[in-house]
Amino acid sequence: MARVKSESEKATTAGAAFDVVCGKGIRPEEAIASRTFKGETYYFCCRGCAEAFDANPEAYITQEVMHAYRATDKMKLGADPERVRQAEAATKRYDAEIAEAENRARLARENSDRLRSELENARSRLSQRRSELQSLGQSEEQIRNALKGDEGRIASLQQQVDRARLEAQNAEQSLAQARAALEQHRAQYQGLDQQQAQLRTAVEADEKGLAALQQEAERHRAELQRAEQALSDAMNRLNMRRAELQGLGQKEDQIRAALQADESAIMGQQQALERQRQAMLEAERAYSQARDAYQANLARQQAQMGEVRSREQAVQADIQALETRIRDMEAQINRLSAEGPQAEQRIKELQQAKKASEDELERVRRERTEAVLEGLPGAEGEYPGEFYRSRPVTHKERR
Repeated sequence: MARVKSESEKATTAGAAFDVVCGKGIRPEEAIASRTFKGETYYFCCRGCAEAFDANPEAYITQEVMHAYRATDKMKLGADPERVRQAEAATKRYDAEIAEAENRARLARENSDRLRSELENARSRLSQRRSELQSLGQSEEQIRNALKGDEGRIASLQQQVDRARLEAQNAEQSLAQARAALEQHRAQYQGLDQQQAQLRTAVEADEKGLAALQQEAERHRAELQRAEQALSDAMNRLNMRRAELQGLGQKEDQIRAALQADESAIMGQQQALERQRQAMLEAERAYSQARDAYQANLARQQAQMGEVRSREQAVQADIQALETRIRDMEAQINRLSAEGPQAEQRIKELQQAKKASEDELERVRRERTEAVLEGLPGAEGEYPGEFYRSRPVTHKERR
């Protein structure tokens, strides 16, 4: 046990103090505990010494003073542990920094490889999306062409219906004209029938008059010449009436033939009109069916067109996202490609710094110090440099 050099010297000597319990030299700023007793400040290396001092301070300060000594002889010591520790810490720090730099370089390479693989996949997907977009454009063009074809067929059917309607109208007009001509011929035929009846009545009257005249000629031979003359006149009139009747018969035959021809023509025109009507109905039915099919096909193709356009928009958005992703990945790859050489350069620099630090550590370990004793060592094995003033010496001085 020891205490400071003297009660008046405050427990410090040239910046060093002594633990009055164990006698160990200690720097005040490194003391674990301190106590003030009777105006004096005492420093302790541990809490045990401080607690022992608290239990009986007088036991430690009333003993004979232990005087620190100064050695006039200089001591040759080994390397400074603090400098060795600092050099070793610097060397280890370089190991950690090199490992970190190598890890960053490895991560940069891995990320670059991963991004390159993702870039190839993105480019492949972009090519697929562009092909899909082109295919959708072709599908849209096909749908438009199909719609144009349907519209052309509908227009052609409309023209056919219009032509059929016009032909039916023309046939109806021709039929009306033929019916009018037939009515005229029938009126003429009826007039001829009336004339023929009148002539027949006149012939019958003439025949009756001739018979009467013959009877009268028999009764009145005196008047024979007159009667004969009258008979001759009557015969002439009869022949004229017969000739007229014969002419009327021929005319009747002609009119009858004309009527039959008109009726045949009207029947033919009616049949043609019926065919035209049937053709028009067929054309209208075909047009209606084509229009209904066109409307259904138009609705279906419009729905398909909407799906194609929606798909095109989705594919275009996907293409834009892929292009943006590709640009980002290319920028990241360029950055990582630049980071790789930088990391390699940093590793080389750190390795060179580590080599320099290892050289410095080796130099520090080989250094020797020259010390002047300024206090007592506290315990066996304690490094004296903690209590001695030292300075580095060269290898030549060590010899």
